[in-house]
Amino acid sequence: MQALEDNRRQRVTRALVQTIDAVIAFAGLANSVPR
Repeated sequence: MQALEDNRRQRVTRALVQTIDAVIAFAGLANSVPR
């Protein structure tokens, strides 16, 4: 049961990291576009 819980937490963490990376990349892209 503990392994299942760890697995779920790991998947959530990975999804969270990917989302944060996407946001940072998007913010960097938005900042580099001249207005």
